Amino acid sequence: MKKTVTKAVNNILFVDIVWLFLYAAVYWWGSDGVFSTITQSPRFDSSGHSIIGAGLMMQFAVLAASLPAASNYLTQAMTGLMLGDGTLVKKYVSGGTYFKFAQGMVHQEYLEHVFNLFKVDGLVKMRVPSVGKTVLNGVTHKWLQFSTISLSRWNELHALWYVNGVKTIPGNIEELLTPVRLAYWFMDDGGWTKTGIHLATNSFTPEDTLRLIKVLESVYGLKCTLHSRNRIYIWSRSCPDFINIVRPHMHSSMGYKLQPKS
Repeated sequence: MKKTVTKAVNNILFVDIVWLFLYAAVYWWGSDGVFSTITQSPRFDSSGHSIIGAGLMMQFAVLAASLPAASNYLTQAMTGLMLGDGTLVKKYVSGGTYFKFAQGMVHQEYLEHVFNLFKVDGLVKMRVPSVGKTVLNGVTHKWLQFSTISLSRWNELHALWYVNGVKTIPGNIEELLTPVRLAYWFMDDGGWTKTGIHLATNSFTPEDTLRLIKVLESVYGLKCTLHSRNRIYIWSRSCPDFINIVRPHMHSSMGYKLQPKS
């Protein structure tokens, strides 16, 4: 009798340990839907036998498919961020891809806005962005940064944006460049000159930059040329049209970019 009781207790402890592991794993993955499903599933059948084995196999089978998905707005914002300071990282051939973003401390409010876009969709596990710093010529420079969780569904995005590890412009950029995407690109890497607007495309090849110019001209009717240091220059006569396109999607902390330099 004693052995039977001991065995039963051990079985229950094993089941509880497995469940505890599952709770921790699902919480870490951030899938509230799966977490709710697992915690509400019965642990024993009507005869008192554990049904955890079959149930867990089914739960894990749907876990990957139930991980958070980016909203349509965030998907658009990501394109603009990738045209600017955003980075997609794929460390391992068989692994997933995660998104990284950083801004100087002067743009803290904007970075926190971007961080919260991902946070709301359950794609960030950090409570707050982290602080990075480096020392150049005796001067300490600080910035804010964050990374998302890694998702296999973003591997396709990585393949669109990177060729042999080098960031490039996707072949379907004409379909991607919506007003929301333009706004995040401008907030990241745009600014006024005395006579027009520059979009910093320094990290892309001249060929990629010319493709972007072609899209801006054909889709939005903006007069643009290629300037020094491989930057896009929007002519002064097209600046009002450009500002009207991006204005509704600009974050308040970046409102100063809507006004030309005095």
